[in-house]
Amino acid sequence: MVLRPLAQADLDWVTRAAGDIAVSRWLTRVAHPYTRADAEQFLAAVMAGDLGALWIITEAGAPCGIVSVGEELGYWLEPRVWGRGLATEAASAAIRAAFSDPDRQEIRSGHLEGNAGSRRVLEKLGFEDQGSRMLTSLALGTEVASRAMCLTRTKWEAAFSDLSFRELGPDDAADLHQIACHWDVTRQLGSWPWPADPVFTATRSGPFKGEGFVWGVFEAGRLLGTVAVTVHAGLPTLGYMYALETAGRGLATRAARHALSHGFAQWDWPEIHAATWHDNAASGRVLRKLGFVHWRTGYEPARARGVPTLGHDYRLTRTDWDRLSNAAH
Repeated sequence: MVLRPLAQADLDWVTRAAGDIAVSRWLTRVAHPYTRADAEQFLAAVMAGDLGALWIITEAGAPCGIVSVGEELGYWLEPRVWGRGLATEAASAAIRAAFSDPDRQEIRSGHLEGNAGSRRVLEKLGFEDQGSRMLTSLALGTEVASRAMCLTRTKWEAAFSDLSFRELGPDDAADLHQIACHWDVTRQLGSWPWPADPVFTATRSGPFKGEGFVWGVFEAGRLLGTVAVTVHAGLPTLGYMYALETAGRGLATRAARHALSHGFAQWDWPEIHAATWHDNAASGRVLRKLGFVHWRTGYEPARARGVPTLGHDYRLTRTDWDRLSNAAH
């Protein structure tokens, strides 16, 4: 299965496929009969951005359905490919794209009463029933009963995270050093040297001996970075570093949320601290999303930069963490 953008050349297929009453009876915004003019209007709405992000679902190069995610997740498939898991696979990819926006906290969707297949897809993806609602079906020309459903970011990350975590070992040193060899990574750290020193990296490629923990963050067995909560001068402190190519995927937030949950569960810490340099706006956004509150600004040593650098200190109390975690669930 491959997802690709809708194109003018797809309109004959859209007209035919969406014109099948076996498809349109389960949708609300598709008329029956469905004409070429309807398909032209559909393409114009897509190009104008009125429908959010939308893709043609293809199998072996041939179109077989559509998936979109804007205000809601939507999808449909030709009957010839029903029951083969394509809807789940396509919707999962669309959800992952939507949640790459770090500010998005939920995705809504739904299905018409009686559409057991669509309900199974949504439930497999982690959507939860939010109750009944009545909608207008253009194909049937009447009001129809439907179920509203919702997927939260927290539920998605907990149930469908593709990340794994473990302590680092000597065999991870080369991969960790590759990450540290990028200036835009190392300059945002506090104690790492520049140029990157393989001897120093080796000292960080083993189980942490102090209070707290340091984990490697892996995807499909590949090291993407590290996340840690370790105690310095009596203060439990969150820290992380990631390969440059992971930027924009929300990995830092997901991994940090997992680490904070573990830290508060395993230790009786009243709060956890964190810090960013003044020019690391992305890290500041991550911390604020997790519930951290800024409490001071000042100059601190920055080993890679070689000069004292303006930094922002944050802290997250156990009370706030519990409140935010309960609200998210």
